[in-house]
Amino acid sequence: DPKRNILYWACPSSNQIGWSPLPKPEPHLLPLHESPCALELDTLENTLLYSQRNGDRVCKIPLNQDGTLQKIPPASELVSYYAGGASPCAMRIFHWQKKE
Repeated sequence: DPKRNILYWACPSSNQIGWSPLPKPEPHLLPLHESPCALELDTLENTLLYSQRNGDRVCKIPLNQDGTLQKIPPASELVSYYAGGASPCAMRIFHWQKKE
């Protein structure tokens, strides 16, 4: 997150998402309900998205106002998008705007 100077990463082997403020690194790890594969930050919606390593969903996690992650919502409360195939491993946010 270049705006808030925070690094996020996926830990697929331990089912965690990590984040750290920069340039003064202090890693924080939060457990997930499944193994993450890829991460993407949506600064307009203040959310972090991750894809399942062994599934076909992309899940959305709300961030705190300062960009930090304090808690992962229960799996039943996560907003999910079905990718239509197993293990999507790359994502890119694109906000479509209509010309008027």
